[in-house]
Amino acid sequence: MDGHAVKATAYCNQETTISGYLCRFGIEVIRALLFKNIFPLNMYKISVLWLVFFWASSLKSVQAQQTTQQRSSWFTYFAQYKFTPQWGIHFDAQFRMDENVQRSNQSLLRVGLQYYPKKNMSVTLGFASIETFNKGFDLYVPEKRIWEQFLVNHPIGQFNMTHRFRLEQRFIDRYVRDNNNIPVEDGRNMGHRFRYFNRTLWNLTPKEKKSVLYAALQEEMFFNFAADAINKNTFDQNRLLLALGVWHDHHTRLELGYMNLLSNPASGANVSNHIVHFSVLQVLDFGK
Repeated sequence: MDGHAVKATAYCNQETTISGYLCRFGIEVIRALLFKNIFPLNMYKISVLWLVFFWASSLKSVQAQQTTQQRSSWFTYFAQYKFTPQWGIHFDAQFRMDENVQRSNQSLLRVGLQYYPKKNMSVTLGFASIETFNKGFDLYVPEKRIWEQFLVNHPIGQFNMTHRFRLEQRFIDRYVRDNNNIPVEDGRNMGHRFRYFNRTLWNLTPKEKKSVLYAALQEEMFFNFAADAINKNTFDQNRLLLALGVWHDHHTRLELGYMNLLSNPASGANVSNHIVHFSVLQVLDFGK
């Protein structure tokens, strides 16, 4: 392990909060990927290590501030529909409900055109439509996104790891109150966001069976840039998911888990959202 990794490990081991835990998780990912020559470029190694430093420092800074606690339930569907070995469609629908599962805090529909340069890689260009409930105005605020994504997955021993890199261009409607105190649309705010997603699966029963029990560890971090009109904070949010699932017939997964979402909003206290997370995930090949 080189000097950068030693310094990163020492920094992470000093932290006893969730930031330290996530930082140590990141270091293990780097050890697995970078120092086993999966990505042999030294500059790449250094860049990712600095990303972990920034990630842990950002989480530490956020946690040092006042944080409110919330609870909610998310119901999600993710799908990849392949039509040829090289081309397919991404689709996902998400309904993020309040603690009592009575009102949707946010709904999301996302679609994208996927290209597969290799069997374990995909490149996607897509569009998303989001509706987020705003308590201050008592209405749903529309958001549109254009997004670009690179995804790669590979086995590491008994684990299967996925890396996803996503860029988003976000367009969010802006509201103000008129002279009668009624919310009216007043243009649109635009900003950019980068997301890194890591998902690791561990099969708990033999994968040759028709239904396979597995555990999932999922981590995603979000960073704003050129997004002052939406959120001036560089660190936007972090999502950590622990889940158990069943992989049926090698194409459909059912998952139930716990997600912690730590967000750093544009104003007000930070939010730690404790989420019951239910997912259906499918990869369907119609080109066979």
